[in-house]
Amino acid sequence: MSTIRLNLDKMIHLDKEIECIRYYILHSVETDSKIIDGYSQKMTQIKTITNDVRKLVRQLKQQLTVQQTVKRRIEIAQLHTVTHQLYLISDEHYKREMTYRENYKKRLKRHCSLTGRSLTEAELENLIEYDYPAYTMPSVMVDTQRHTLNRLTCQYHDIRKLESDIKELYDLFLEIAELIRTQDEKLMTIQEHTLQTEKCIIEVTTQTKESS
Repeated sequence: MSTIRLNLDKMIHLDKEIECIRYYILHSVETDSKIIDGYSQKMTQIKTITNDVRKLVRQLKQQLTVQQTVKRRIEIAQLHTVTHQLYLISDEHYKREMTYRENYKKRLKRHCSLTGRSLTEAELENLIEYDYPAYTMPSVMVDTQRHTLNRLTCQYHDIRKLESDIKELYDLFLEIAELIRTQDEKLMTIQEHTLQTEKCIIEVTTQTKESS
């Protein structure tokens, strides 16, 4: 249980660091490749830690049995608490990922407008989702427009790499949500068995005393 709590703390810390990097990317004119590499590394770390926590939660869930003791009931309560905390952290991280994506879309659209082209929502989605623009650019551009387009091209390839990380995290969080749902069902079943067992013990104890 202590390992799970430690990993949850690491996830919170990494999430804050990632948020700072996103802010830098969105507000800088040109993004340093080292910053992008650092971002990717931290995204990989948080995914790895999330997977580790998920495995530990599964292992603890498998260890739960109908044989109840005071210690076991405490462990069940602790497991329920950490799984809920994992869900909250994962959900908050995913929401920030989606907010970052929307902010980057706005920035991408603004930069494209500097080249003299306005984008529809469908064209913008296609630009982010697939390869860099399918439409043709004017054959002649002023130097400032050309510089803007070159910078945008570099940033686009950076965001494509980040987008794949977001999709992987989304799939992972869906799996965690399902795990937590089944965990709650398991805990309810165990609790019912516990109450029934305690009731039987009380009845047997009472009958034994009466027989004596």
